[in-house]
Amino acid sequence: MEAKDFGPLFETGATGAVILLIVWLVRRVFTHTIPRLAEDFKDSLKGQQELFLDQLAKQRDDFREALGEQRTDFRESLKDERDQLGRKLDRLAEAVETLIRRSPQESDDGSGGD
Repeated sequence: MEAKDFGPLFETGATGAVILLIVWLVRRVFTHTIPRLAEDFKDSLKGQQELFLDQLAKQRDDFREALGEQRTDFRESLKDERDQLGRKLDRLAEAVETLIRRSPQESDDGSGGD
């Protein structure tokens, strides 16, 4: 037998080896790689969801705290405005009383009847 007689045998063996490599690669991808990637993705997604829920709870607490501070500030602002309005009303009442007291005195002075 000569070397050229082994050519088809080597060609068949090489083709078989390539087919076996492709079959092993496809099997490896579908039985090992894809399930591992899917599991990693599930774990990653679960971690992201937990982080999101923690951040959401923290944000909710911060919002409630800010809302409470805003309510307190608003109450104080309303109280200040009421106090200022009360003082203005007191001054207005005093001015009206002063005008009322002066008004009869002026008419009693005889300035109304020449």
